[in-house]
Amino acid sequence: MNRDGSVRDKKYYIMNKEEILKNWQNSGLLEGLLDEEQVCCSQILEESAIHVIKLEKENNKDSEFLRCCTLIFPLIRRIFSDFRKNDIPSEGIKSIIDSSKIFEDLVISYKDQKKSDREYYLEIDLESALIAKFSSNYIKKYNES
Repeated sequence: MNRDGSVRDKKYYIMNKEEILKNWQNSGLLEGLLDEEQVCCSQILEESAIHVIKLEKENNKDSEFLRCCTLIFPLIRRIFSDFRKNDIPSEGIKSIIDSSKIFEDLVISYKDQKKSDREYYLEIDLESALIAKFSSNYIKKYNES
């Protein structure tokens, strides 16, 4: 993703892994990961960002969709960490995680939450609970396949 929000072509993306890594290190989402893990996770996060930007332009008036745009990045990081706890190598995780499918499922899960449940919890609590639940379900589905 370029600073102006435009999406890079694949060739440019591959050639600039260091820039991508630096940008995601600045976000704080890579803290606690080893160097190799940071490189891999930053690439997954960047692919997620590209996907979100494309969809965001189409759904810019859907507040629930836009809320999910903020949840996808900590969710991807959580899933990445959960896979690492299961001793799956970073490159293997990269081939497992389908960020576009995760995002699609996240939007559906978020919208399926009862409105009363969303109002009952503070927003941050609902988001934390949703990320934890969604992450564990994703890992469970992978382990069952």
